[in-house]
Amino acid sequence: MLMNEPNYQFYLIQSKKSQPDAQGHWQVTLACVNEPLIKVFFWFEQKNEPTHIQFFFNEEMIEWREGQALSYGKTNRFQQVSAKQGRQKGSRTFIPSQEASTLSRGRAILQTATAPRPYQNWLRRLLE
Repeated sequence: MLMNEPNYQFYLIQSKKSQPDAQGHWQVTLACVNEPLIKVFFWFEQKNEPTHIQFFFNEEMIEWREGQALSYGKTNRFQQVSAKQGRQKGSRTFIPSQEASTLSRGRAILQTATAPRPYQNWLRRLLE
């Protein structure tokens, strides 16, 4: 790693969604310590391996689903990015893209990312 290359550190957010629901599904969220617009969401379905991962970075996204190829693109909020948290409310819409630069930017962040185990290993799926 280069000296001036940032290291993105993630921490686990504990919430009600982190606990299995009646069907055995749950969601885990990781937030970035040094960049509030970067988050990772993991979805689990009755096993201790994620079935779905979404990595948001500055309103761009890389998505992995079990049994499918990676998808990537921008959200409907891409042009409205602000460093202020809480500015945008409501659901995001994913706009798929074929721009390899989106994938490159996301992977550059993930290559220097650190996260609690076992999430660190699962983030590597987005680099494959």
